[in-house]
Amino acid sequence: MKKLFLILTVALCFCAANKATAQVVASGQTGDCTWTLTGPDGNYTLTISGTGAMEDYVEESPPWYSYQNSIRILIIEQGVTTIGDRAFAGCSDLTGALTIPNSVMTIGDMAFFNCFGLTGSLIIPNSVTTIGEYTFYSCNGFTSVTTGNSVTTIGYYAFSACHGLTSVTVGNSVTTIGESAFYNCDGLTEMYVQAATPPSVSYGAFDSVPKSIPVYVCGSVEAYQNASRWREFTNIVYGCVGIEDVSLENGVTLYPNPATDYINIVLPEHVSYAGFTLCDMQGRVLIRREIGNRAEISVGGLAAGVYLYNMTTERQQYRGKIVIRN
Repeated sequence: MKKLFLILTVALCFCAANKATAQVVASGQTGDCTWTLTGPDGNYTLTISGTGAMEDYVEESPPWYSYQNSIRILIIEQGVTTIGDRAFAGCSDLTGALTIPNSVMTIGDMAFFNCFGLTGSLIIPNSVTTIGEYTFYSCNGFTSVTTGNSVTTIGYYAFSACHGLTSVTVGNSVTTIGESAFYNCDGLTEMYVQAATPPSVSYGAFDSVPKSIPVYVCGSVEAYQNASRWREFTNIVYGCVGIEDVSLENGVTLYPNPATDYINIVLPEHVSYAGFTLCDMQGRVLIRREIGNRAEISVGGLAAGVYLYNMTTERQQYRGKIVIRN
């Protein structure tokens, strides 16, 4: 009986704790969307939900402004199409990774200005077409940024003073990189530019970025070497790689690309095995394996960079490039 009473007591405490955690502190409308603040005092989660655009906050502060020093987690749900100007500016106590859903098409000016507590890899989904001005200014916790293949413009000062960035991937539709867009990103060690034609680069876009880092380009190396401001980089090399998973012919899939710890390979049911090799850009074989229908290949021990893979099935051979990030 005592044991049963103890179990029931623990269960009730657990439920009570969960109820307290999920308690709604405040809520309201932001444009077409709803904002909800939940969680215990001083450790709030802000959730933006609904379908449509958030409001811009240029003349006035967002309604969660008075709580911003206590907001630790931000959730933007699928359905939100626009992240408003200055929506989360100054929310410096946000922690963890930022996930932007693939319903978002525009990220407004100064939307995440000074959100330096956000960490990890930032992936701008392919749905986004515009990154505004000062959007991620001084977001020092991000270590890498990948812009999707629908982004055409990176606004001025968009990623300026993101000192923690070590890797940037610019999608293949970018035509304009604004003034000082990556100014003071002095921690960069590599850059991948997927645009076939060198994007127009405004004044100061790469000031303080080390000019000796490798810049892997998908277009003509010579065109980049001769393009205004790109020519300042001394190590421009060809490295045309996708920023999405690779779907090969006949149902063969290789993902993710870029990869960090593992490469996953899925073969169609009728293919019983394949030979897989991974080489560096000098052709040295680093990994050689025979794989079955599904395989997970560890690449966590490899240095960041572009690698060549070769996969041979009973009837076909596949070759390509994949990015490894640390």
